[in-house]
Amino acid sequence: MRKGWMVVFATGAVMLTSAATIQPEPGKWSHKGTVESIDIPGIPDFLAKSAAKPKPHNSCLTPGQASKTPAELLRQRDVKCTDIAMTMAGGKISGTASCLSPRLTEPLKVTTTGTYSARSYAMRSVSTGKRDGKPMKVVINTTGKWLGPCK
Repeated sequence: MRKGWMVVFATGAVMLTSAATIQPEPGKWSHKGTVESIDIPGIPDFLAKSAAKPKPHNSCLTPGQASKTPAELLRQRDVKCTDIAMTMAGGKISGTASCLSPRLTEPLKVTTTGTYSARSYAMRSVSTGKRDGKPMKVVINTTGKWLGPCK
């Protein structure tokens, strides 16, 4: 269950469109999301605290993916975002989206700001919405760095 929550909130910048000139370096990347704050009705404190622990993972960005847009680095398969108003340009990430996870019945508004370069990124995503008709809010800080070629 925790993984589903982290996928929604740690990747507020999913599905970005871009006119950026800075392309991410193809290769192996390390990503880490850290919960700054979490307020989800109906989620026991012990689960919220468990979700707040950093969840590092690695990915491999192919040269083809890297050449499309910097947003390829941040894309998630199981989160669907619409009403996207995002930009990645000049090393800055900014925007909003409406995102739905398989674990939620209503979309969340995700507001994301941050910075990126060819070999790193840092972003802060604030997700707000409702769970079971009650307000919820999660703030996630996500960082990523290039580790080298994929093996």
